[in-house]
Amino acid sequence: MADDDPSISDLLGGTAATHAQFDAALSTLRMDFQRIAHVDTLEVYGYEALLRCNDAQLGQPETFIEAAIHLGRLHELGRAIRAYLAGVIHLMPVHVHLFVNVHGGELDDEELYATDSMLSRHAGRVVLELTEHVRIDLDEGFEKIGRLRCVGYRVALDDYGTGHSELEALIAFEPEIVKLDMTMIRGMDQIPRRLKLVAAITRFCNEVGIAVIAEGVETQAELEACRACGIRLVQGYLVGRPTGQFA
Repeated sequence: MADDDPSISDLLGGTAATHAQFDAALSTLRMDFQRIAHVDTLEVYGYEALLRCNDAQLGQPETFIEAAIHLGRLHELGRAIRAYLAGVIHLMPVHVHLFVNVHGGELDDEELYATDSMLSRHAGRVVLELTEHVRIDLDEGFEKIGRLRCVGYRVALDDYGTGHSELEALIAFEPEIVKLDMTMIRGMDQIPRRLKLVAAITRFCNEVGIAVIAEGVETQAELEACRACGIRLVQGYLVGRPTGQFA
């Protein structure tokens, strides 16, 4: 992102004030957690950690992350998030998984692959979500994902259905989990073609051993449609809203 990008510079009052504002926001960093549940029983499978802070201008996760990129502090933000989660993961039920979002730019941070980092000690319980909004070189991504697996992490493709090369990433990265974006799930019980598309993706994933999570499930009809498609895991307001606790 260019230094004169108005969407960030204007928001933060110019580059000179940005670092101080970012520091203040970073000092209030916290996480909310949204439940991921089994479609049949709604029992908890895991929780997605969602970035929060108390800054009025950086309160939205996307804005906070864009500011970190703009300032060259993305790795610092990622490390702060992982340190926070390492400090609270013991509060999570032992049989469930913690889903942690990782921006594509963080894959260049060697700390992410350190076996002695605070979060890597819990890697067997952690799923790293790679967003489909950020293009990742397939060859380079394959190598780095392999390194993450060596640490003990599992990998999920997040927001599937919104990126530029979903099929290539699905095949190249061999993720353990795919999270279907809410735009694919919303109202699919009323849109036959969307339902067929989701069913086809789910059928392929099930055949090759990739778990599918439907994001943004808000109605009972959407839940039933997910079940009919063969989706086994769901996330959304129907299952549970984000909260500061593992609820």
